[in-house]
Amino acid sequence: MALHLLRCRAEAITTNLGSEHAETLLALHRLAKVLQFRGALAEAETLQRQAVEAQERRLGAAHLATLASVGNLAEVLRLQGQLAEAEALQRRVLAGREDQLGSKHRKTLVSLNNLALVLQDQGNLDEAEPFARKCKEGGEALLGAANPETLIWVNNLATLLEDQGNLNEAEELYRKALAGGEAHLVRSHPDTLTWVYNLAGVLMKRQNFADAEPLMRRAVAGREEHLGAGHPDTLISVYGLAELLEATGSIAEALGSKGLKGRTFRGWAEVNRFLDLW
Repeated sequence: MALHLLRCRAEAITTNLGSEHAETLLALHRLAKVLQFRGALAEAETLQRQAVEAQERRLGAAHLATLASVGNLAEVLRLQGQLAEAEALQRRVLAGREDQLGSKHRKTLVSLNNLALVLQDQGNLDEAEPFARKCKEGGEALLGAANPETLIWVNNLATLLEDQGNLNEAEELYRKALAGGEAHLVRSHPDTLTWVYNLAGVLMKRQNFADAEPLMRRAVAGREEHLGAGHPDTLISVYGLAELLEATGSIAEALGSKGLKGRTFRGWAEVNRFLDLW
């Protein structure tokens, strides 16, 4: 229903105000974000391209509003695996924001994070690291170490370091993000539970199963309660727990955890890639 209403609103505004009016572009952006959230990435991409082209005609290629639209397009491309174009667009946004806003502005830091994510997805970990570090350090200086956005950037740097095999520093940063989340967000906040799960994962890689198990159980319980038993994040946590239990010899309980493969939920096909590995 909400998606239908957003479509109708976007069509009505376009008809009444024209395809390049600011209100039209805002309506297209909102519709594209909902489509992106629902996994309709190709349609979201089409709308974001329309927005970029309209902003370039209306405001110019270097305008900050145009760059915001370019960044939105780059993100939907990243989610579709179109990483070369996503990287080029994120570099364009970063350069424009650094030039107009400076290297310490929040939006510039967002662009550093976004470029690091694209490079990480491409496997260019060493190239991504300085952007991720600069983002994390800039967030701590500008927003404060306890700011929720800074904590997300701390976590993102940790995931990059984990991918590089730098497990010591990754664990340190995951603990830092989790401590901040527990102090400044509720324990059941989705971000806090993500950091619980990520810390458990790196502890498993370090063979520290004793410390990992209560964290993984907490991630499962928290996500089941607050996201639902069929949510992809919940299922991924359950399978992480199953992997841990197998590693520690608790085969019967592990198989019980894997029994969740029989659950159904909207969007199941999207996580079958993970489940079929078992």
